[in-house]
Formats: sequence, C-alpha cells, structure tokens
Amino acid sequence: MMSTSAVKNTLAEAVQARGKRLHFAGEHLSPNASGMEAAFESGSRVARLVAERV
Repeated sequence: MMSTSAVKNTLAEAVQARGKRLHFAGEHLSPNASGMEAAFESGSRVARLVAERV
C-alpha cells in the first residue's frame, strides 16, 4: 500500500504532466507540511510557477 504522501506526489505529478495551464494548490497537495503551513507552501509554489509562465 502506498503512503499518503506517495499518493499525493503521484497525483500531483500526473496532473502536472497533463497540462501546463492547470494548477492546483492547497494543503492536500503539499508533500512537506500540513495545515496552514502546507496551504501557504503549496499556494506560493503555484504562484511562482504561474508568474514564471506569464
């Protein structure tokens, strides 16, 4: 059985591989933290990705 973090990483990688214009952020997508810290980390990561592509 895969760990929760492995499942999250696998799903995030699959979504990212499908297209460059669709981004998801939230605590459920952060591999390194949980709660508010994870939400901030995930949102910051996605904001940087979007800013780089604009």
